[in-house]
Amino acid sequence: MIEEVREWTNANIRQEAAKYGRVQVTQAPVTLLELKALIGILIFAGSHKDNHMSTREMWRVMSSPVYRAVMSVGRFEFLINCLRFDDPDTRVERRATDKFAPIRKIWDIFSDNCRRMYTPSEHLCVDEQLVAFRADNWFTSVPMVTDLLTNCGLTYVGTIRHNKREIPLQMKEVADRDPGSSAFAFIKDITILSYVSRKASKAKNNVMLLSSMHTQPSIGDSGKPEIIEFYNSTKGGVNTFDQMCGAYSTARKTRRWTLSMFYAMLNAGLINAWIIHGLNKQRTGGHFIQRKAFLQELALDLMKPHAQHRLDESRISQSLRLNICSVFQLPSIGASAGPSGVTTMKDSRFQSVRCKYCEGKLDRKTRYSLYHTGFASIKGFPPGVCWAQVQWTSPEEMKCLL
Repeated sequence: MIEEVREWTNANIRQEAAKYGRVQVTQAPVTLLELKALIGILIFAGSHKDNHMSTREMWRVMSSPVYRAVMSVGRFEFLINCLRFDDPDTRVERRATDKFAPIRKIWDIFSDNCRRMYTPSEHLCVDEQLVAFRADNWFTSVPMVTDLLTNCGLTYVGTIRHNKREIPLQMKEVADRDPGSSAFAFIKDITILSYVSRKASKAKNNVMLLSSMHTQPSIGDSGKPEIIEFYNSTKGGVNTFDQMCGAYSTARKTRRWTLSMFYAMLNAGLINAWIIHGLNKQRTGGHFIQRKAFLQELALDLMKPHAQHRLDESRISQSLRLNICSVFQLPSIGASAGPSGVTTMKDSRFQSVRCKYCEGKLDRKTRYSLYHTGFASIKGFPPGVCWAQVQWTSPEEMKCLL
């Protein structure tokens, strides 16, 4: 999937880069390492609930240092805008027969991966998930349920729209029916239920359900049909799934439906991965970790290789190098190690320059470089104190500032 996204994203990058007079690093083609790091940023932002923030807010000095350690804000925005998922030259032809064509290929790969990696158990839940598409009862029909039963060996219980042609007209009429009454119709292995709700209202509420699991017109202890009781006991599965997606969503605001679907695949894939991880830990007796910790660890694993690659670039500043080393716990370049083997800022050997935060006539020299002046008041240092007097002893303290 990532290789497919990289190929067509780079094709779009080449078109966008041609609009610039001189191609900068921001408009360079994306590598697999960088694309994984981009996904890692989306996952990390979701785990910290930063996905609603603007990119400028996320990359501010006082925000998390992780984003700046992985890539620049301009590069992140450029890659998000350039993400593509199919061949643009054949898109029009494919869309003539498939409106989902712009993202069909990676969607099919994702669906196949889900089927191969996990075998579902009983009581699957079919319900809507709002990703700019219609609700579940729009898709429910006798042909679909027959296909599930015949070709997949799966039974189905769900609501169905009143305008489906398979529903007898007598089941749609509720004028002469009492509240709480039920009507059943049977089509081979499928049962259609019409239930008039007991809730008091001016218009009688006729609930239509279709089931290939129930074959008898049975009424439960509550006075409702067994189909209704079973549906109510299982329908919360997708609602829980939606809630889990929303809690740590990777989605960012966009007008492109293909990008919305990509975010939805990420969210679903992350939940699936966490479930499989938990089942494997349960099987092997390992330590189960909470979902937030799982997401953060996964995100850091995706971002770290690209961050290490950035250290090889000669153009990045020393402060950025230190930030990368601090975030990903890498040995600092250009600094010595302290007694505990941890690289310390106070032992680093940088060129001594005049402190630009002090009055010029004081001519105070410092080896420390910061690119934000707000720390003096935020961290409690009184105005006028030279930054050379501020000593850090560990990357953790530096991380607290940066």
